[in-house]
Amino acid sequence: MSRNNMTRDELVKFIKNESPNEIIVQNQSFVHEKLGFLDLSNIEFINCEFNNCSFTHCDLSHAVFKKSKISFCGFNFANCSSVNFINTEVCGVSFYHANLMYSEFKKSDLMGDIYIKNAAIGYSDFENIDKSKLISENPLMLYD
Repeated sequence: MSRNNMTRDELVKFIKNESPNEIIVQNQSFVHEKLGFLDLSNIEFINCEFNNCSFTHCDLSHAVFKKSKISFCGFNFANCSSVNFINTEVCGVSFYHANLMYSEFKKSDLMGDIYIKNAAIGYSDFENIDKSKLISENPLMLYD
């Protein structure tokens, strides 16, 4: 399935035109987009690709990434609480000072290193993923 390119401005316009309770973005590709400081809470990304994007200081609480690809993106200082990564490929992503509380990585593939430093990770579910790909200064998260 092919994806269409979407810019930050197009995403903002799309969100404004959708019902605030049910925002679904499908089959879109984001390349080198600065998505920082946006309110992307409760949004669902299905079959989307994010390559070299910045989510710095973004509110992604309760967002869902389903059947998507996230490569070389920064979620630094982002609110990623209760984010679900479902059947999503994640590669070379950083979560410095991010809030990952209650987030889940369900059936997701960590294709490259994931950097987690000074992040809130309590009650997050990293089950069924290759923990050797996690590079963390949060030592408790690496224990089963």
